[in-house]
Amino acid sequence: MDTQFEGQVALITGGTSGIGRATAEALRARGAEVHVCDFKTRADAEQALQAQGISISQCDVRDVTAL
Repeated sequence: MDTQFEGQVALITGGTSGIGRATAEALRARGAEVHVCDFKTRADAEQALQAQGISISQCDVRDVTAL
């Protein structure tokens, strides 16, 4: 594992698919502690991300009360 971001924490919104997921995976591969939030999640995406040590929450960042 690359340690470029070791000791850093990343919060990725919209991180269960597309660019958000790719960003989360890249940061984790470089040593960051990564947490993903998305307003919708899929079981397969959750399992794949969790297997990489990425934590996931269901959350709509457009709703301040959800944060």
